[in-house]
Amino acid sequence: MKKFLDTLINIYNIEELRGRIITTLTLLLVYRVGAQVVLPVINRENNKIQLDGNFKISLNEFGIKAPSFMLAEMQDLIDLSFSLEFVK
Repeated sequence: MKKFLDTLINIYNIEELRGRIITTLTLLLVYRVGAQVVLPVINRENNKIQLDGNFKISLNEFGIKAPSFMLAEMQDLIDLSFSLEFVK
C-alpha cells in the first residue's frame, strides 16, 4: 500500500501527468452527469429560449455519504430539476 501511495504522490508531483489526470477525471464527470440530462422542451417565443429538464444523481457514485437527519438516513438518489430562461 505504501508503494502505491508513493507512486500516486510521484504522479501528482509531475505537472504534465497531474494536468492530464485532472482533465481526464473532469471529462468523465461531465460525461457521467451530462449523459443523464434530458432536455424535453425548448420554447422559442418573445425572443426567449426556455430549457426545462431533470436528472437523478446517486450520491454513492461520487463517494458521498447520504446525510442523516434526526437519526434517520436520507435517500441516496437525488432528483434534480432545472428551468433556464435565456432572454435576447
